[in-house]
Order: sequence, then structure tokens, then C-alpha cells
Amino acid sequence: MKYSVRFVLLISVGFMMAGCTSLSVFVANIPTYFDDVKIHKDIIFQSEYNLGLDVYVPSSKTPTKPKAIVFFYGGSWESGDKSQYKFLGSALAKQGYVVFIPNYRKYPEVRFPAFMLDAADAVKWTREHAHEYTGKPANLVIMGHSAGANIATLLLTDKSYLKNDYKGISAGVGLSGAYDFTPNTEHLKDIFGPPEKYPLMRPAHFVDGSEPPMFLGYGMKDDIVAYFNFEHMKNKLAAKKVCVVSREYPSLGHVDTIAKFSWVGGKKSNVVTDVLVFLEKGDPCHEN
Repeated sequence: MKYSVRFVLLISVGFMMAGCTSLSVFVANIPTYFDDVKIHKDIIFQSEYNLGLDVYVPSSKTPTKPKAIVFFYGGSWESGDKSQYKFLGSALAKQGYVVFIPNYRKYPEVRFPAFMLDAADAVKWTREHAHEYTGKPANLVIMGHSAGANIATLLLTDKSYLKNDYKGISAGVGLSGAYDFTPNTEHLKDIFGPPEKYPLMRPAHFVDGSEPPMFLGYGMKDDIVAYFNFEHMKNKLAAKKVCVVSREYPSLGHVDTIAKFSWVGGKKSNVVTDVLVFLEKGDPCHEN
């Protein structure tokens, strides 16, 4: 590794003195400035709203797998940016996956379902262009964390968003996702209301058995997204005979399930291994 702990600490202290609120994100992404993952930044996939995505491509030393991952970040549908998740894109690219991380419009600029339409546009663009980065036809995996897991799984369950572009999606991954909740704060009510529209933003509401295999992970110390979201979603999928791999992590909180993909997440966690095993197996409910 070309950087030292002392260097990291000096940079971190400098950012703290400057009052930087994104210190943890900066520190998590430090290794990405030194690895050999190729990053194609700010590729416009939606010109009307100037929405871009970043693409993470494995180095020439790493064989590219025949799957591409589209990752949606969280932030309560009102914050976040693709640049904050370089650590995730890099970590998965080092495993051979081409990773697409798009931006989407957020509250208060827009309300539901505007960000879902942006997400659908990102998946459609990726379906058309993934081969340009993978070098071969690639199946898509739709992945997300927190609010991003809501977006990802709603794309997989409510087929009205992707329509024919639903073809070619091989799997879904949701970490600490909000799948079946009722808005209980003023800003959430404003994003998703009026109440008669609430069922439309619940991925669990649309499960019909046609979904691809899904992985659901939940940190049992989560104090942001309630456990019943995870429980309801996995039960709905199982009841409809969808292949679902569900994992509970007793020592992890809400942010931990995604932070474990970075070096600041501490020692390697089962959540990373579990996701990678799921991606590798394809359909983990049946022998390949």
C-alpha cells in the first residue's frame, strides 16, 4: 500500500479542522486513489435533468465477470451522491464486477415517484451500454442500501418502471432496506404522500413471484430502518417461491452493512462475504 497510517491521520485531522462534514466518506475512499480500478466519471444517462453515473471497471489483471452491478445509494431520498461510494464501486470491481453508480433527483427538488423514474432510466442506459465496459454481454444485478435498497427492490417488484428492460436482470441485493413501511415523519409524508399512494412505494406490496433471486441483509442494531421491513420482504418473497437469501447480522447497525465494504469498516464482515458468494452462485437456491 502506497500510503501510510500517518498520512491518513494527517489528512483526516486537516479535514476536521476545516469543519468538513464528509470526513468519514473521504477517509473511506482514500484507498481508491491508489488502486488500479478504472473509473469513468460523470457519464450522462439522462440528459433532461443532467443526471450522470460513474462506472468502475476491473483492472486488466482481474478477469471481468459476466455480471454488471447497478448500485443505488441511500440518504432518506434527500441526500447522497455517487462520488461518496467510490469505496463500494472499487471493492466490487476488484472482485471482477463492472459497477455503475448513478445519481438521481432527490427531495425537496422532487417527490415520489420522480427518483424512481431516474433510477429506471439508469438501469435502461446500463442495459444498453454495459457491454461497452464488460467487453461481453452482461446480466445486471440491481443493488442498494437503505433508501437505495427501496429503490432497487421497487424496480425489481413493480415491473411498470422497467417494462421490457426488466429482461437481463439476474439478481437483486438489498442491504438495510425500507421495503414495507409507512411514512412517519413530515418529510417522508411529503415525499410519498398522500396516504393513498403509500402502497406504491412499498416493494413488498408488488412481489408476485416473477422476481429474480434476491439477497437481503439486515444489521440487528439498526436504529433507522425497523426490522419488520426485512422480515416482511423476505417472507413475501419466500411465500411467492422467489429465491431469497436472507442474512441477519447481530453486531451491525444501519450504516455498517455498507461501510463493511470499505477499509474503515473494520475487520472483514460476513456481509461482504455473503454478498460475494450470492453474486458468484447466480441462483443460490438451485445447483448451477
